[in-house]
Amino acid sequence: MKNFINIFLLASALIVASCDTDPCRDVTCGTYGTCSEGTCTCEAGYEQDTDGLCNTEQRAKFIAGYNLSETCDSGTDNYSVTIATSSQGIMKINVTGLYGAARTVSVDVSSDGSQFTIPENTPYGTGTIQGTGTYNTADMTVTVNYAFTDALGSVDNCTATLTRL
Repeated sequence: MKNFINIFLLASALIVASCDTDPCRDVTCGTYGTCSEGTCTCEAGYEQDTDGLCNTEQRAKFIAGYNLSETCDSGTDNYSVTIATSSQGIMKINVTGLYGAARTVSVDVSSDGSQFTIPENTPYGTGTIQGTGTYNTADMTVTVNYAFTDALGSVDNCTATLTRL
């Protein structure tokens, strides 16, 4: 009878163990991710790396030095700019050198990490600057559309292509 009870208990344990249907049981999401129903969701500001782990900052793709080719209402120009991390948060980057100025502007990275926004009326030297930037994954360039408004209210609209150094 003891053998029968032991076999019954062992069989019951195996049946219960095989009923464990937690879809996240064997899923690893990385440092900045959580699993829900078997799918990883990354925290704001992070995306999955090539291993599917939420360990990569979305803004990282922008961080580099660039050659800039710019066309503005006032003419064309070529010069260097830098995009760096910002200490203001994971959803921010710093762009230095737009409009040929040795100035830095803090910009907001979009929730999907593919774009950024220079907020309206951002102080920039003797005027303000505002606009948007988009990261192109195919060639790792950044396209920036922005407007510089000087102290007298004159607006210079610009489109720039940033190519990594």
